[in-house]
Amino acid sequence: MKNFLNLTGYSVKKFIIIYYAIGLIGLSIPLTAKYFIYLTPFTILINLFFVLYFNLNWGARFIFFGLLIYIMSIIAEIIGVNTGVIFGSYTYDNSILGPRLLNTPLIIGINWFVLIYCTFVLIKRFKFPVIIRILFGGLIMLIFDILLEPVAGKMLMWNWLSGEVPLLNYASWFVLSCVFISIIYLGKINIQNVISIHLLLVQFIFFSGLNLFL
Repeated sequence: MKNFLNLTGYSVKKFIIIYYAIGLIGLSIPLTAKYFIYLTPFTILINLFFVLYFNLNWGARFIFFGLLIYIMSIIAEIIGVNTGVIFGSYTYDNSILGPRLLNTPLIIGINWFVLIYCTFVLIKRFKFPVIIRILFGGLIMLIFDILLEPVAGKMLMWNWLSGEVPLLNYASWFVLSCVFISIIYLGKINIQNVISIHLLLVQFIFFSGLNLFL
């Protein structure tokens, strides 16, 4: 498949920059924003494709723990959206994120997996003790959520019933991120990927830009 597609890390990195730059411009213009928001689920799937395409260490262990993170994140979201216990009271009503199970878009677990994957590739480069790397990874994910939440409602991803993001959401996001990153360490999965850090950085820049223009 790789020989058929003939993708290189360099070409994909350029594509990611151009794709997200066009998305940022399109979402920043009121006339086009109402159309560009519908690209969100496709963007998540594109991110997943590139992450898996350039993943260097496949095997049963990687697949098992990858699916575990996906399933656990979906379960957390299902409990959260139906009870308000984990993140606070929010809803995916009117969301553009696609098919749902128990009021939860199935694609949201893919987004969790991709973000955790990319964050893990970044933090494993540091020589700190594992527990420090896990906490640092949780912090990276927390900062990402801080950038994401102010624009999520405007992009029709989800809505907070109170109109404000509760502190419980950020605390739970940090804890869950640390748990998911810990799972990868416990599974002893040596993830390597040439585009994942680039993808994570571009998303940080993208949501930072949206906070300025939306």
